[in-house]
Amino acid sequence: PAASGGPDVANQTGSNQTGANQNGANQTPLIAEKSAIDFEDFKIDASRIFEVAMDPGNDETGKDASATVYWDEETKRGFVKVAGLNVNDPAVEQYQLWVIDKKRGVADRPNAGVFDIAESGEAIFEFRSELKVFEAQGFAVTVEKPGGVAVSDLSRIALANLGG
Repeated sequence: PAASGGPDVANQTGSNQTGANQNGANQTPLIAEKSAIDFEDFKIDASRIFEVAMDPGNDETGKDASATVYWDEETKRGFVKVAGLNVNDPAVEQYQLWVIDKKRGVADRPNAGVFDIAESGEAIFEFRSELKVFEAQGFAVTVEKPGGVAVSDLSRIALANLGG
């Protein structure tokens, strides 16, 4: 699996593929594949981690998939463990992760980057949001064009838990 920073139309939202800040200094990508060791290190302070299980959505790519998101409300970063998501061709389509924020709602969900599944099995990604997250309540993975989109029409949801 591989990951990319953000949508190819991200300049409309004030960011770029690598998540450069307003001064043009590069930050870490929005989403990047990580190892199980990185994930275990992240979970050391489990008391502040919000855990959300995602279920298959309406798209065939996620029909046998599951995912769990681990979100740190304090640092505003998280990990997502994905299993069973269909392998994708990044030249045709990519998966895009979204954060559902209680204050912003589903309509104004922040982008958390695009990623690829290169082989079946489990993949682990670390991510952060492109926009400020006030209070995460859920997450969604959509299938989008290569590079992702600034706003998804949510017509192809691979995995989701929109929260309450």
